[in-house]
Amino acid sequence: MSDPAWELARLKKIKDIIDAFDDAILALTVTGVSEYSLNTTQSTQRVTRHDLNQLVISRARLFQQYDSLCARLSNGGAIQVIPGALP
Repeated sequence: MSDPAWELARLKKIKDIIDAFDDAILALTVTGVSEYSLNTTQSTQRVTRHDLNQLVISRARLFQQYDSLCARLSNGGAIQVIPGALP
């Protein structure tokens, strides 16, 4: 059973966490800092350049969850056409 309100709230949380991961990855790869405080609103942790691979993997998993929720909200991306349903 689908709960659109829950799924929309979950999408926002996942997007916020993805943004936090993106900020950490960007800071560690572009700005030259060697340590970054990753705050996902659920927890705060210090990450370093040694953690980059795990950050990228975790971010990819979050995108999978995000895509799955988007698909559920949009009926799996499918469009159902029922003959005679429209005037």
